Amino acid sequence: MKDDGVITLRRLRVDDAEAFAALAADADASAPVSRPNGRPDYSAADAALFIASEVAEGWRTGHTLRWAVVDRACDRLLGTVALHKVDTSGAEMGIRMSAAARGQGHGHRAVELVLEYAFDHLRLSVVHWYAKVGNWASRNLAHRAGFVLEGTVRALASADGPRADCWILTLTAADYRIVTAAAGAPADGGDLAAGIPAVVPVLCDGTIRLRQLAGADVMPLTANCQDPAAVRWTTIPENYTEEDARNYIFGHVPACWANGSEQNFAVADAASDQLLGTIGLHRFQAGTAEVGINIGAGARGSGAAERAGRLLIDYAFEQLNLQYLYWQAAVSNWASRKLAWKLGFRHEGTIRGYFVQRGVPTDVWLLSLASTDPRHRRAPWDGAHLPRLDQP
Repeated sequence: MKDDGVITLRRLRVDDAEAFAALAADADASAPVSRPNGRPDYSAADAALFIASEVAEGWRTGHTLRWAVVDRACDRLLGTVALHKVDTSGAEMGIRMSAAARGQGHGHRAVELVLEYAFDHLRLSVVHWYAKVGNWASRNLAHRAGFVLEGTVRALASADGPRADCWILTLTAADYRIVTAAAGAPADGGDLAAGIPAVVPVLCDGTIRLRQLAGADVMPLTANCQDPAAVRWTTIPENYTEEDARNYIFGHVPACWANGSEQNFAVADAASDQLLGTIGLHRFQAGTAEVGINIGAGARGSGAAERAGRLLIDYAFEQLNLQYLYWQAAVSNWASRKLAWKLGFRHEGTIRGYFVQRGVPTDVWLLSLASTDPRHRRAPWDGAHLPRLDQP
């Protein structure tokens, strides 16, 4: 039995059969790709037989370890989580969560507890995660736990129907150590409640998605931060490395979400989930925050930056209830100032020497947007006309 103070993982019991049958009948439950999903004819008797036979046999042989995810306070079944195909070096993870438990962070907590067991108790080298292509809830849950997308396996899933393509994600023991150390979880499997990160919302307009940064973003983030325009106009370290990206994704970003000092998102293509850049809110004060953005060279001129800005602005005003947003751009960074202008920001003035760039005080333009302002350009553009691809 394992728990983190909110949920408990324990073995399934025959008296869970009715709740387990309801879970099996839920077509939207995330599940292992090789098992039926959404069987309306699955009865409590079927569930009781499955628990008494297959589940028990899995624990006896050690090949399939399946836990009930229950509310610690009342022992109500919230879902199930399992390690399948367990051998001396690896396993596959599967999870189902009930409709009532989704969106509460319980799935992530269950995954974290099982990963701690897999890597610290079983001493596995790797855990794999399969999700049917299009099952973004499953894929995003895996990314939050540190799994990295490896690719797509065609015609892998065959759960009582035509075969379907699946995403495969992996988490190695080495990467798990990095993730848990960055989140503040103890490496010896102690109090895991401290290692549960803040829940990062997913914001999407159908074309662009703002989501949590994940391991799969290390390479594209590194490339974005090595771009000369990003280095010129931001405080990104020079000679940016993959280690810098990992420290940012697994250290700086989750720590800031946890302490409330910053809220940084990945800007991703909604169809492919490919990282395009980053955007976030920082310098929070009473009712205010500042916007920061860095879009990779490949996405500049595509409208991605403007779409990401609109998603973030709506989130800041409508979900965080902020009253004002501020935007800084180094003087001469016309591309940044023009993006702010498109989003409705108003130029307030120039502050001399306010922005310290590589140790040198630099003049900045300050722009503002109130929650009551129109969120679109309000006057003709009166600045410089520079190539769109200079937009960081």
